[in-house]
Amino acid sequence: MELFYTHPDTISDDKIILDPFEAKHVTKTLRKKIGDKVDITDGLGNHFSGVIEEIKPRLSISINDHQHIEKEPQILSLGIAFIRPNRLEFVLEKGTELGVDAFYLFRSEHANYFSDNKERFEKILRQAIKQSNRFYLPQVYLFKSFEKFIQATENIPLKIAAIDPQSPKLTELKIDEREGLLFCVGPEGGFSAKEIALMKENSFKDVSLGNYRLRAETAAIAGMAKLAL
Repeated sequence: MELFYTHPDTISDDKIILDPFEAKHVTKTLRKKIGDKVDITDGLGNHFSGVIEEIKPRLSISINDHQHIEKEPQILSLGIAFIRPNRLEFVLEKGTELGVDAFYLFRSEHANYFSDNKERFEKILRQAIKQSNRFYLPQVYLFKSFEKFIQATENIPLKIAAIDPQSPKLTELKIDEREGLLFCVGPEGGFSAKEIALMKENSFKDVSLGNYRLRAETAAIAGMAKLAL
């Protein structure tokens, strides 16, 4: 199934109007025409099936069927320090494919970098849910400081962080699938001593991903893959 995305505001009772970015994908890349069937999600769990009714001036879809897809009970979140943009975008894309529900991006001591380009991040996420046939668009949260990230995640039931190869292995961790879970990795230089102390003060469990030193994006994907599976 080829799945497309539309913002919830573009949906009426029987019609969907795609934005220019999505319309270009439908008509230019996939060369779909009036009368062709398409499947669309609003990122809120809704699956719409319909046919292309009009291409110009705006691409409109006539809705034939609508289903609501129930969300998985466990909320899976990833916290990661800002790293090089291309590597961070890789994490957002692959994390979404693996089932991440929320991304927490924060500035850290060993990677003193911050980007507020939320629109760019959300565009990557919407492309990823289309690729993986997901019907829920992950949330992305941006934090200019590590302390604000800690405050924002204080109510998540289970919080774990890849800190030290000598820590208990992630695969040995007992997880209640009914609880929300946050997995956290630092930048290339790792977490600072101050950040590690702050995490432990706020109920983060430290875990190991193995004996080898991993790049930040590798650690993020390896951890999320293990948790998702």
